Amino acid sequence: MSPDDDSKIMRRVVSDPVAAAERAREKYAAGEDNWRREKYEVLAVVYALGQYLKYHGSAWRRFIKGPFFADRKRPLRPIKDQPQAMRHAAYWVLNASNEAQRDRAAAYVRGLQVLARRGVRADDVVGEIIKAGGIEALVDAAKTDPLRPQKYRPPEEPEEKDYFIVTDDPDLHETDGEAEEAAHQSAPAQAKRKHEDRVIKAFERGSDPEGRATVEFEISAKRKGRLFAMVEGQQATVRIICRGKTDDGWVRFGIEKLNREKLVG
Repeated sequence: MSPDDDSKIMRRVVSDPVAAAERAREKYAAGEDNWRREKYEVLAVVYALGQYLKYHGSAWRRFIKGPFFADRKRPLRPIKDQPQAMRHAAYWVLNASNEAQRDRAAAYVRGLQVLARRGVRADDVVGEIIKAGGIEALVDAAKTDPLRPQKYRPPEEPEEKDYFIVTDDPDLHETDGEAEEAAHQSAPAQAKRKHEDRVIKAFERGSDPEGRATVEFEISAKRKGRLFAMVEGQQATVRIICRGKTDDGWVRFGIEKLNREKLVG
Protein backbone atom coordinates (compact mmCIF):
# COMPACT_ATOMS: atom_id res chain seq x y z
CA MET A 1 0.00 0.00 0.00
CA SER A 2 1.38 3.37 -1.00
CA PRO A 3 1.76 5.65 2.03
CA ASP A 4 0.63 8.53 -0.19
CA ASP A 5 -2.70 6.93 -1.07
CA ASP A 6 -5.16 8.99 0.94
CA SER A 7 -7.72 8.83 -1.84
CA LYS A 8 -11.45 8.72 -1.21
CA ILE A 9 -11.82 5.05 -2.08
CA MET A 10 -8.90 4.06 0.13
CA ARG A 11 -10.23 6.05 3.09
CA ARG A 12 -13.58 4.28 2.75
CA VAL A 13 -11.84 0.89 2.71
CA VAL A 14 -9.64 1.73 5.69
CA SER A 15 -12.69 2.86 7.65
CA ASP A 16 -14.56 -0.44 7.17
CA PRO A 17 -13.21 -3.05 4.71
CA VAL A 18 -16.18 -5.39 5.12
CA ALA A 19 -18.75 -2.67 4.50
CA ALA A 20 -16.80 -1.39 1.49
CA ALA A 21 -16.67 -4.90 0.04
CA GLU A 22 -20.41 -5.41 0.54
CA ARG A 23 -21.33 -2.11 -1.14
CA ALA A 24 -19.07 -2.91 -4.09
CA ARG A 25 -20.56 -6.40 -4.31
CA GLU A 26 -24.10 -5.01 -4.46
CA LYS A 27 -23.07 -2.55 -7.15
CA TYR A 28 -21.47 -5.31 -9.21
CA ALA A 29 -24.53 -7.55 -8.86
CA ALA A 30 -26.80 -4.72 -10.08
CA GLY A 31 -24.75 -4.15 -13.24
CA GLU A 32 -25.13 -5.70 -16.67
CA ASP A 33 -22.64 -7.38 -18.99
CA ASN A 34 -22.20 -4.29 -21.18
CA TRP A 35 -21.52 -1.76 -18.43
CA ARG A 36 -17.98 -0.44 -18.25
CA ARG A 37 -17.18 2.43 -15.94
CA GLU A 38 -19.30 1.07 -13.09
CA LYS A 39 -17.44 -2.21 -13.37
CA TYR A 40 -14.12 -0.42 -13.21
CA GLU A 41 -15.28 1.51 -10.14
CA VAL A 42 -15.99 -1.83 -8.47
CA LEU A 43 -12.53 -3.06 -9.45
CA ALA A 44 -11.06 0.09 -7.90
CA VAL A 45 -12.57 -0.99 -4.58
CA VAL A 46 -11.10 -4.48 -5.06
CA TYR A 47 -7.75 -2.81 -5.71
CA ALA A 48 -7.98 -0.70 -2.54
CA LEU A 49 -9.06 -3.69 -0.45
CA GLY A 50 -6.15 -5.73 -1.67
CA GLN A 51 -3.62 -2.98 -1.10
CA TYR A 52 -4.84 -2.27 2.42
CA LEU A 53 -5.52 -5.81 3.69
CA LYS A 54 -2.19 -7.11 2.40
CA TYR A 55 -0.33 -4.98 4.94
CA HIS A 56 -2.77 -4.77 7.87
CA GLY A 57 -3.10 -8.07 9.67
CA SER A 58 -5.83 -7.14 12.14
CA ALA A 59 -8.08 -5.81 9.36
CA TRP A 60 -7.36 -8.91 7.28
CA ARG A 61 -8.30 -11.23 10.15
CA ARG A 62 -11.64 -9.45 10.56
CA PHE A 63 -12.21 -9.48 6.81
CA ILE A 64 -11.83 -13.24 6.37
CA LYS A 65 -14.46 -13.83 9.04
CA GLY A 66 -17.02 -12.25 6.72
CA PRO A 67 -20.09 -14.19 5.54
CA PHE A 68 -18.74 -14.85 2.04
CA PHE A 69 -15.89 -17.00 3.37
CA ALA A 70 -17.95 -18.86 5.97
CA ASP A 71 -18.71 -21.82 3.70
CA ARG A 72 -15.18 -22.40 2.43
CA LYS A 73 -13.95 -25.98 2.72
CA ARG A 74 -10.62 -24.64 3.94
CA PRO A 75 -10.79 -21.48 6.06
CA LEU A 76 -8.49 -18.68 4.99
CA ARG A 77 -5.32 -18.48 7.04
CA PRO A 78 -4.51 -15.21 8.81
CA ILE A 79 -0.84 -15.20 7.77
CA LYS A 80 -0.29 -17.49 4.80
CA ASP A 81 -3.23 -16.21 2.73
CA GLN A 82 -2.73 -12.52 3.50
CA PRO A 83 -0.33 -11.88 0.54
CA GLN A 84 -3.23 -12.90 -1.75
CA ALA A 85 -5.66 -10.47 -0.12
CA MET A 86 -6.59 -8.77 -3.40
CA ARG A 87 -7.56 -12.06 -5.02
CA HIS A 88 -9.78 -13.05 -2.09
CA ALA A 89 -11.32 -9.58 -2.02
CA ALA A 90 -12.11 -10.00 -5.71
CA TYR A 91 -13.81 -13.32 -5.02
CA TRP A 92 -16.06 -11.62 -2.49
CA VAL A 93 -16.86 -8.44 -4.40
CA LEU A 94 -17.38 -10.23 -7.75
CA ASN A 95 -19.33 -13.02 -6.02
CA ALA A 96 -17.06 -15.67 -7.52
CA SER A 97 -18.84 -18.77 -6.29
CA ASN A 98 -17.80 -21.21 -9.02
CA GLU A 99 -14.57 -22.08 -10.81
CA ALA A 100 -15.24 -20.03 -13.94
CA GLN A 101 -16.06 -16.93 -11.89
CA ARG A 102 -12.97 -17.40 -9.75
CA ASP A 103 -10.79 -17.71 -12.85
CA ARG A 104 -12.19 -14.45 -14.20
CA ALA A 105 -11.75 -12.69 -10.85
CA ALA A 106 -8.15 -13.92 -10.61
CA ALA A 107 -7.47 -12.61 -14.13
CA TYR A 108 -8.79 -9.17 -13.20
CA VAL A 109 -6.51 -9.18 -10.16
CA ARG A 110 -3.49 -9.90 -12.38
CA GLY A 111 -4.37 -6.77 -14.31
CA LEU A 112 -4.84 -4.73 -11.13
CA GLN A 113 -1.48 -5.92 -9.85
CA VAL A 114 0.15 -4.13 -12.78
CA LEU A 115 -1.20 -0.89 -11.35
CA ALA A 116 -0.22 -1.87 -7.81
CA ARG A 117 3.39 -2.34 -8.88
CA ARG A 118 3.31 1.15 -10.36
CA GLY A 119 2.00 2.61 -7.10
CA VAL A 120 -1.27 3.89 -8.60
CA ARG A 121 -3.67 5.54 -6.13
CA ALA A 122 -7.06 3.86 -5.74
CA ASP A 123 -8.94 6.90 -7.08
CA ASP A 124 -6.86 6.75 -10.27
CA VAL A 125 -7.51 3.06 -11.01
CA VAL A 126 -10.55 3.66 -13.23
CA GLY A 127 -8.68 6.15 -15.39
CA GLU A 128 -5.67 3.84 -15.68
CA ILE A 129 -7.85 0.92 -16.75
CA ILE A 130 -9.52 3.06 -19.42
CA LYS A 131 -6.14 4.38 -20.56
CA ALA A 132 -4.86 0.80 -20.94
CA GLY A 133 -7.83 -0.07 -23.19
CA GLY A 134 -9.93 -1.92 -20.62
CA ILE A 135 -9.37 -4.46 -17.89
CA GLU A 136 -8.86 -7.27 -20.41
CA ALA A 137 -6.06 -5.29 -22.06
CA LEU A 138 -4.51 -4.72 -18.66
CA VAL A 139 -4.68 -8.44 -17.97
CA ASP A 140 -2.80 -9.08 -21.23
CA ALA A 141 -0.24 -6.44 -20.29
CA ALA A 142 0.44 -8.31 -17.04
CA LYS A 143 2.06 -11.13 -19.02
CA THR A 144 4.91 -8.89 -20.16
CA ASP A 145 4.99 -6.43 -17.29
CA PRO A 146 8.70 -5.75 -16.61
CA LEU A 147 7.92 -5.14 -12.92
CA ARG A 148 6.25 -8.50 -12.50
CA PRO A 149 8.17 -10.63 -9.98
CA GLN A 150 9.64 -13.78 -11.46
CA LYS A 151 8.41 -17.11 -10.17
CA TYR A 152 10.81 -18.77 -7.81
CA ARG A 153 12.89 -21.49 -9.39
CA PRO A 154 14.97 -23.73 -7.18
CA PRO A 155 18.65 -23.51 -8.07
CA GLU A 156 19.89 -26.21 -10.36
CA GLU A 157 22.10 -28.84 -8.85
CA PRO A 158 25.69 -27.68 -9.30
CA GLU A 159 27.43 -29.55 -12.06
CA GLU A 160 30.29 -30.59 -9.83
CA LYS A 161 27.85 -32.51 -7.62
CA ASP A 162 26.42 -34.46 -10.50
CA TYR A 163 29.15 -36.92 -11.42
CA PHE A 164 30.30 -40.52 -11.50
CA ILE A 165 33.14 -41.55 -9.22
CA VAL A 166 35.47 -43.92 -11.01
CA THR A 167 37.91 -45.86 -8.87
CA ASP A 168 41.33 -46.90 -10.12
CA ASP A 169 41.01 -50.58 -9.19
CA PRO A 170 44.37 -52.33 -8.61
CA ASP A 171 42.90 -55.51 -10.14
CA LEU A 172 42.84 -53.75 -13.52
CA HIS A 173 46.63 -53.98 -13.62
CA GLU A 174 46.97 -57.63 -12.60
CA THR A 175 47.66 -60.62 -14.87
CA ASP A 176 44.90 -63.04 -15.82
CA GLY A 177 46.08 -65.48 -13.17
CA GLU A 178 45.99 -62.82 -10.50
CA ALA A 179 42.52 -61.74 -11.62
CA GLU A 180 41.27 -65.30 -11.19
CA GLU A 181 42.82 -65.37 -7.72
CA ALA A 182 41.10 -62.08 -6.87
CA ALA A 183 37.77 -63.50 -8.05
CA HIS A 184 38.32 -66.57 -5.87
CA GLN A 185 39.12 -64.38 -2.86
CA SER A 186 35.94 -62.41 -3.30
CA ALA A 187 33.71 -65.50 -3.40
CA PRO A 188 33.16 -65.68 0.37
CA ALA A 189 31.84 -62.14 0.23
CA GLN A 190 29.13 -63.01 -2.28
CA ALA A 191 25.67 -61.94 -1.17
CA LYS A 192 22.31 -62.98 -2.51
CA ARG A 193 19.28 -60.71 -2.57
CA LYS A 194 15.84 -61.11 -4.04
CA HIS A 195 14.97 -58.79 -6.89
CA GLU A 196 11.46 -59.38 -8.21
CA ASP A 197 11.54 -63.06 -9.29
CA ARG A 198 15.30 -63.31 -9.85
CA VAL A 199 18.30 -63.96 -7.62
CA ILE A 200 21.08 -61.43 -8.16
CA LYS A 201 24.61 -61.99 -6.88
CA ALA A 202 26.58 -59.08 -5.51
CA PHE A 203 30.38 -59.31 -5.48
CA GLU A 204 33.12 -57.43 -3.72
CA ARG A 205 34.83 -54.61 -5.55
CA GLY A 206 37.41 -55.87 -8.05
CA SER A 207 35.81 -58.43 -10.39
CA ASP A 208 32.54 -59.70 -11.81
CA PRO A 209 31.23 -63.31 -11.48
CA GLU A 210 33.40 -64.38 -14.43
CA GLY A 211 36.50 -62.95 -12.79
CA ARG A 212 36.81 -59.99 -15.15
CA ALA A 213 38.22 -56.79 -13.69
CA THR A 214 35.62 -54.12 -12.97
CA VAL A 215 35.41 -50.39 -12.28
CA GLU A 216 32.78 -49.04 -9.90
CA PHE A 217 30.67 -45.97 -10.57
CA GLU A 218 28.69 -43.70 -8.28
CA ILE A 219 26.05 -41.70 -10.12
CA SER A 220 23.40 -39.13 -9.27
CA ALA A 221 19.76 -40.08 -9.67
CA LYS A 222 19.32 -37.63 -12.55
CA ARG A 223 22.09 -39.03 -14.70
CA LYS A 224 21.43 -42.57 -13.60
CA GLY A 225 18.05 -42.33 -15.28
CA ARG A 226 19.61 -41.07 -18.49
CA LEU A 227 22.33 -43.70 -18.48
CA PHE A 228 20.12 -46.70 -17.85
CA ALA A 229 17.53 -45.49 -20.34
CA MET A 230 19.97 -46.31 -23.13
CA VAL A 231 19.16 -49.23 -25.43
CA GLU A 232 21.35 -51.74 -27.19
CA GLY A 233 23.52 -50.11 -29.83
CA GLN A 234 22.91 -46.56 -28.61
CA GLN A 235 26.08 -44.55 -28.04
CA ALA A 236 26.95 -41.71 -25.70
CA THR A 237 29.80 -39.28 -25.24
CA VAL A 238 31.09 -38.43 -21.79
CA ARG A 239 33.31 -35.57 -20.68
CA ILE A 240 35.18 -36.20 -17.44
CA ILE A 241 37.40 -34.24 -15.12
CA CYS A 242 39.88 -35.73 -12.67
CA ARG A 243 39.08 -34.69 -9.11
CA GLY A 244 42.19 -36.19 -7.54
CA LYS A 245 42.71 -39.03 -5.11
CA THR A 246 40.76 -39.81 -1.99
CA ASP A 247 42.40 -40.44 1.37
CA ASP A 248 42.32 -44.18 0.77
CA GLY A 249 43.99 -43.98 -2.64
CA TRP A 250 41.02 -44.11 -5.01
CA VAL A 251 41.00 -41.77 -8.01
CA ARG A 252 37.84 -39.76 -8.56
CA PHE A 253 36.65 -38.69 -12.00
CA GLY A 254 33.66 -36.35 -12.24
CA ILE A 255 31.36 -36.57 -15.25
CA GLU A 256 30.70 -33.09 -16.59
CA LYS A 257 28.48 -34.12 -19.49
CA LEU A 258 26.63 -37.23 -20.65
CA ASN A 259 25.18 -36.89 -24.13
CA ARG A 260 23.33 -39.79 -25.71
CA GLU A 261 22.64 -40.24 -29.39
CA LYS A 262 19.05 -39.54 -30.34
CA LEU A 263 17.13 -42.55 -31.51
CA VAL A 264 15.52 -42.27 -34.93
CA GLY A 265 12.51 -44.34 -35.90
